[in-house]
Amino acid sequence: MSNRLLQFRSVLVMESILRLRRTSTLVLFLFMCAAAFMLMPEAGSGGTTFLIEGRRVLLNSAATSLETAMLGGMVFSLAGFYLVSNSIARDVRTGVGRLVAATPVSSARYLAGKLFGNILYLSIIAAVFMTACMGMHLLRGEMPLEPVTYFKTFGIMFLPLIPVIASIALMFECVPLLSGRGGDVLYFFIWTLSLALTAAIVT
Repeated sequence: MSNRLLQFRSVLVMESILRLRRTSTLVLFLFMCAAAFMLMPEAGSGGTTFLIEGRRVLLNSAATSLETAMLGGMVFSLAGFYLVSNSIARDVRTGVGRLVAATPVSSARYLAGKLFGNILYLSIIAAVFMTACMGMHLLRGEMPLEPVTYFKTFGIMFLPLIPVIASIALMFECVPLLSGRGGDVLYFFIWTLSLALTAAIVT
């Protein structure tokens, strides 16, 4: 294995481990389990997943995976940005950045490791959320669980979404005018505007 690949892998592993070891990650996992609980109402509680012409859709894997992936993806597109938006600033604050600067790691490999580390971290979060949703389907679904249906639905939603969020978050940190609190606020307004435009186009 070449030195360049080893350097890239070291940054990727460091980024992933540091994030997964944080207490906030455990709290996030618990929150996602609670979100799966709220997104999937019990059949006899009067709550509904989908209504088509006034009739409730049967809680099968297609319906529950589509609902949880759509709503989860919408929230994930906002929360995911803030989960990984402080990776470079954290290295500067903790002194890790000075240690990395003293090594032969180039800026390109450092940023690539950061990017793929963030992608891996967000992928783990999405996988945990999908697993929680499948667990809730076992408890509240009206049809047998079909894991392949969940994999396909969540894959269509999250596989393109995760790299985009990780890339935007890293770009915001690297551009001086977009880094810091100002960039965080700007992203929130962009996210809100995109939702409004999407709703306007659909209606």
